Amino acid sequence: DGYLAEMRKFEYIPPLVGLIVSFIARTFITLIACNSPIPSGYFAPTFLIGTILGRFVGVVVLYAGHKAAYLPGYALVGGCALASGVTQRISIAIIAVELTGNFAMLLPCLIASVIGASMTKPHIMSVYD
Repeated sequence: DGYLAEMRKFEYIPPLVGLIVSFIARTFITLIACNSPIPSGYFAPTFLIGTILGRFVGVVVLYAGHKAAYLPGYALVGGCALASGVTQRISIAIIAVELTGNFAMLLPCLIASVIGASMTKPHIMSVYD
């Protein structure tokens, strides 16, 4: 019972605080993984950071008063945008939509992927180049 009483102190953590802490921790872990000599991959960590940022935007929109904000959609679009920006491949949207089975999000994910890939293409090389 002592453990449960201790956990109840932290029962309500505002969503934005949790997202910010999660973003900082995941970014730090990804930087370590991507710069280590051990092959670790770039797709999953960058997609996850993008989903955290997308969810953050969704929560801000929800707090701004838009009651019909679909938070998983914001997360999926954010993940597609960041992963497409890093890899410069728009097929990320198709992969993400097929993995989630949420085919209603295909158009927003494709738009985010095209914008993410086209914004980074003139400035940086792809991680696969």
